[in-house]
Parts: sequence; C-alpha cells; structure tokens
Amino acid sequence: MKLKIMLLILFAYSFNYAQQYGNWNEIDSLNTFRAGDGVAVLPNGNILVGGNDPFFGQDSCEIYDINTNRWRYTDSMNVISYIPKMITLNNGKVLVAGSYEDRSCELFDPITETWSMTDSIPSFHDLGTEIIKLKNGNIMVLGGYYYDKSTTPWELTYLNECDIYNPSTENWAVAAPMLIPRSSHTATLLNDGRVLITGGFNSDSLGLRECEIYDTITNSWETAAPMNDIRYSHDAILLPNGNVFVSGGPSVEGGGSHWLKSTEVYNVQNNTWSYAGDMIDHRSGNKMFYLSTINKILILGGAVLQPSFEDTWEIFDPVNLVSLYVKPFPITQFLIPSIEVQLTSGNIMLVGGAEYGESPSGMLWASPTKRCWLFDVITDVKTNDLIIENYKLLQNYPNPFNPSTNISFQIPHSSEVKLIVYNVLGEKIKTLVSKSEGKGNYTVSWNGKNNFGQSQPSGIYIIKLFATSTTGNYTSSIKSIMLK
Repeated sequence: MKLKIMLLILFAYSFNYAQQYGNWNEIDSLNTFRAGDGVAVLPNGNILVGGNDPFFGQDSCEIYDINTNRWRYTDSMNVISYIPKMITLNNGKVLVAGSYEDRSCELFDPITETWSMTDSIPSFHDLGTEIIKLKNGNIMVLGGYYYDKSTTPWELTYLNECDIYNPSTENWAVAAPMLIPRSSHTATLLNDGRVLITGGFNSDSLGLRECEIYDTITNSWETAAPMNDIRYSHDAILLPNGNVFVSGGPSVEGGGSHWLKSTEVYNVQNNTWSYAGDMIDHRSGNKMFYLSTINKILILGGAVLQPSFEDTWEIFDPVNLVSLYVKPFPITQFLIPSIEVQLTSGNIMLVGGAEYGESPSGMLWASPTKRCWLFDVITDVKTNDLIIENYKLLQNYPNPFNPSTNISFQIPHSSEVKLIVYNVLGEKIKTLVSKSEGKGNYTVSWNGKNNFGQSQPSGIYIIKLFATSTTGNYTSSIKSIMLK
C-alpha cells in the first residue's frame, strides 16, 4: 500500500510540473524503419541518419531538414552498414568508422550530399565500442569486441585496441592500446584534452569499476581511480565544472545481476569518485544530454523494474547533484535502440526504434517504428520564466521518500528566504535555506538528517517556506512523509 501511494504521488507530481523543462512532441516520421543507426548533426543544423534497420544492415540514408521539418532521402552509403559509428568532423564532413564485421570507412560531404571511401580502420571494432572526437579534431575509436568466425565455435574477443583517424590526411593510425580490454564502456573528453574511460566488461570480468586516462600528447594510458560501483552499458557526461558524471548500468556488485539507480562524479583535479544523488529509476543503457539553456541533465531511457511498460526520462540537477523528477515517455517505445541526438538548438531528437506492448496472452511484443520525437527544452522554459508572479512552495518529490527528497519553490522577486523542516511537535529539525534569493525557480534536497547530521525516524515532517521582501511576508508549508 505504501508503494502504491508513493507511485501515485510521484506520477501526479511529474505530470503537473514537467512543463517547466520541456515536452516530447511527435515530428515527421522516417521513410525507412531504423534502430541503432548512425547519426550526425550537419554544419547547417540538419540531421543525417544512415545504415542499420531493426534486423539487417542497409546503405540508405536520410536527412531531417530543420527548415521544412521533414525527412528526405539522400545519397546512399557505398557499403551496407550495420550499427555504423558515425561522427561529424571539424571540416563538416561525416565519418562512418566501420560497422559490424566491416573495417571499411567512408565520408559524407554535406555540400554535395555524396559518399566517398576513405582509409579503412586498422582494427575490427564490431560492437560495444566508443567513438570520440579529440581536442585536435582527430577521431578515436576504442575497444569493443568481435567474433572470430574462423574458429569453431566462434571465439569472442574483447579489445583494448585504439585507432585514431586524421581528417587532414584521411588516414588511420594505431594508438597505444588501453590497459584493459573493454566493451560497453564510456569515453569522455576532459577539458585538458585527455580522455577518461570508465567501466565496461570483458572476458575476465562480468563488469568493471576500473578507469583509465589517455594522454593525447604522450600517446599513453595511466590508471585512474576506480568507480565505487561496477558499471557497464552506462553513460557518462562532462559537467560544466569539468568533472565527469556517470549514471546507471547493470552491475554484479554484491552477487547476482541487478540494475543501478546510483550516480557518481569523478573529480578530475583530485582523481577521486564520489556518489551523487540516486536517479529515481533503475536504468541500463540510458543516455544523457546536458541542457545548457536550463543547466540540467536529461537522462533518457533504459528504465527497468518499472510498474508499467512505459520507458521514462528524468531531469537531474548537476549543481545540487539530485534528480528532480521522472516522467513516462508519451508512447510505449524502447528508447535505447532508437537514435538519440542533440540538435544545435539544444533540443533532443529521438529517431525510430521499436514500439512495444503486451499481447492478450501477456507476452511482450515489439514492432519497428518510423516515428520520431523532439524534446523541446526552450519554449517551455522561456514561458515559465515569464510567469513567476507569486511565491509558491511545491510538494516535495518523491513523497513518501527514503532516504532523500527534493523541495522546489519559486520566488517572484528578491527576498530573504528560509526553508525549514519541523517534526509534528513543531521542533526545528533542519534548516535547508537561509539566505537572500532573487527571482527564479529553486530546488533543494533533504537527506532525512537534522542539523547535527543525525538520521531522523520515519514519520510526518512539516516543511515551511518563509520569505520576506519589500512587499511583505510570505509563509507556506507542506507535509512530507519519510518511510524507512
């Protein structure tokens, strides 16, 4: 019963207040079914997709024109591609760096809209690889795995091989190999030009917490501090302060396979990892995008252990390192096999993939889709900035909660603000805010502890907002339930 109450409150909150960050809107559909294709943003802001369909490789490509808001076919690739690794170069061309069982590479010229072959990548990086643009504009492909079909049975080989493509010479070169073979890891370009590798798995391990850093100047690798949790099929993103944020993924920590809600932050200067606030949903294979217009992180898809079939997305605060809310995607669709890309406007596009549901017999079915969606993060934010006319204290979320909850409030103009937690006897437990604040929306987190760092028992707590300005005084309160 407690779980049902919590879920009802959670979803009611998400539907009421998700508007302040944006909504998913359906846009023009693809001409061809696609899932897990290559995707790249062209210099003019248009979107190029190509290759893979839900079951087999293909060579067809399409362009989404941001002026007409329509998909159209463009020149096909020279080689049929299955899960291509596609990335935009600094010269505006798009590189496809091989695909499954294929080392051939080609370039797309956005001016002539034609494909041409280029140097083949030295190593087979079939699946589970990472591709990243270095600070000098070169492209690096790292790790992954492939099946050696010359053996019986096929031998699965995990890679530590790394290859670098130079767009000026249009040639590949073999770089120093990673210290550990990895698949389903992450690669993040740091502000100083180095590359941080996190997690993954290989034949020696069901999951890795080990990390390493590549120095582009010396072409060498060094061990970095390990993460707190074993992670693979997770995601990583560079924060505005230069640190690295990771979230989700399956883990075998503690025995048995399970999915993580935990997130961590890597402090680049100190070479240390520390836990951040948990995500609201357990996730594996999730993707993250930084929304610069509102200084938030969108965590997309990969939701598991859900009470319904709906995949979800949530908003994470990179400053306070807490998740703000979760919301179901508009339709029952797998968000991970889809193509996710961030437009030059900052909006997020979701392309193709597979829709799914439950058959009358209770079996889960999936069907490829051409449908596409756009997360518009700009319009709603501008609208909400204009309508902050009154003080408002919102219901904490989640509620009931354990171990932490988030409290949001809005201030219409400069005020002295206090946000305080009381028990049902009226005794002050924790002062969350006590300072001057300007006009805006604010969110703070309470970890269930008092001012002395002591954990509080289960029960009802009163959270009060006090605001004083030249226009007078404002007070509001909400009830919050802690369940342990």
